[in-house]
Amino acid sequence: MVSRVDVPPLRKNAAVSGDKKSVSKKQALLRRQSLNKSKSASEAIQLPQSVFDAILNIE
Repeated sequence: MVSRVDVPPLRKNAAVSGDKKSVSKKQALLRRQSLNKSKSASEAIQLPQSVFDAILNIE
């Protein structure tokens, strides 16, 4: 699987998901999502050009 940098990941909007959930659960979910987002943004994966060419040349 090849992913693109300019396509943002899907994010569940906890603030709109219903009025029956408690505010603390919404805040905790948003906090976890923001931590995961910043964590994944800081981890840059470097692929050598040969690996990328090998992926594209698979028939």
